[in-house]
Amino acid sequence: MTTSVTPDTPATRPDRDDAYVTRLELVNRLALLAASSLDLPAVLKTITQELRAAFSSYSVSIAMIDGDMLAFQATDSIYGFWDAEHLKTRRHRRDGPSGMARALRKGSLLHIPDAAQDPQHTPSPVLPLARCELATPLIAGDEMVGGITALGDRPHFFSPADERLMTAVAPHAASAIRNALAHTAAQRSLAQLEAIQQTSAAIASELDQSPLLQQLVTRAMQLLGGSSGGIYLWDADAEVLRLESAASPLNVGAVLRPGEGASGVAFQTGQPLNIPDYRAWPGHSPVFESSQLRSVIAVPLNYRQETIGVLTVSHNAESNRYSDADMRLLALFANQAAVAITNARLFQETRGQTQEISRLYAQAQHILRQMRFFNGVTRGLSLEAPLDTVLQAVADRIQQAFNYPYVDIALINADDDSLSYRASSSSQPGYTLEIIRYRLPLDESRITA
Repeated sequence: MTTSVTPDTPATRPDRDDAYVTRLELVNRLALLAASSLDLPAVLKTITQELRAAFSSYSVSIAMIDGDMLAFQATDSIYGFWDAEHLKTRRHRRDGPSGMARALRKGSLLHIPDAAQDPQHTPSPVLPLARCELATPLIAGDEMVGGITALGDRPHFFSPADERLMTAVAPHAASAIRNALAHTAAQRSLAQLEAIQQTSAAIASELDQSPLLQQLVTRAMQLLGGSSGGIYLWDADAEVLRLESAASPLNVGAVLRPGEGASGVAFQTGQPLNIPDYRAWPGHSPVFESSQLRSVIAVPLNYRQETIGVLTVSHNAESNRYSDADMRLLALFANQAAVAITNARLFQETRGQTQEISRLYAQAQHILRQMRFFNGVTRGLSLEAPLDTVLQAVADRIQQAFNYPYVDIALINADDDSLSYRASSSSQPGYTLEIIRYRLPLDESRITA
């Protein structure tokens, strides 16, 4: 049953026939839309535009059920290009006093002929000229998907014919929306599965931890359409969760204790957590007191029997953004992420050990070369040979081995505290004979002959 309204405006029979045919054509177009279009934004836009044209009304809007809220998804009004901006703020509680919420609770058409006479009416700052309302739920089969509301700018704007048109249109509109929603959900699921598959291939080849973590955060946000995200890793020495990678580099390095905030709770329990509104959640962390976080999902990074960290994805503009299906999907992604992170850690540890082994091997090789060199220098020298002969042989072999331009050997003369050159080897002819003549006093910086 609907509330009483004023009679139809008098019209001639041809006018009535024309209007009747026009409205039948509208119903037919929406029936065809339900059967043919799977583009949800286009479906919503077409329904609101067609209905507002048929009613010549102030506005027509469609809202979808989003948890305990009604989120407006499409509006066609006299404001035209302002509609998209208005949609950002239009949300009604399903248990609230709005006409659409009451129509959904009623389960059938609701007509408010004069808003000024309706005790539950609350003026809307978005649509201030509304004076009457026609609202109906959108029910497809046994599923209620949302509602339609049409507003008039004067009392008793809508007629019984308008009521009948809204009642006739609603099932077709609901079917069109349900089909488009199902298609959108299927496309999203396919895209999510493809994203997980692509992620598996991508992270399997990335063994450097820093770019790997950033890649995981980016792909997780894309998976759920998040506006921010991050990965916390457990620091066993400090016994804290440390934010190692995030969409915003300003937050990197933040620490949480087990049980603190969404990530701390997910880490402590080892279970995923879906928070509809983080700012209203009593467990929110003071670390993010000034943040714009709204919807948050935090899932533990579990590898075998160990929780190595937490992966988070959040949306900063909407509450109740994520479903339990989204949480399960992110948990599936986190399982692969945990394996990739563990592999990267093992690779880094192995690379570090390999580098140390290589360093020790190079050091041993250097010592061995030194031993071989000095063994070669002394090989063939007689212990009974004159000292100058031995020193000259050593200088020659050093110069040849290292290809130094000059090699000189000097000995300290205890008698006069000087250095006397006893052997010299050079690739320059005549240098050897000249240098052996020189003597260098220990207490002076010049060379004397």
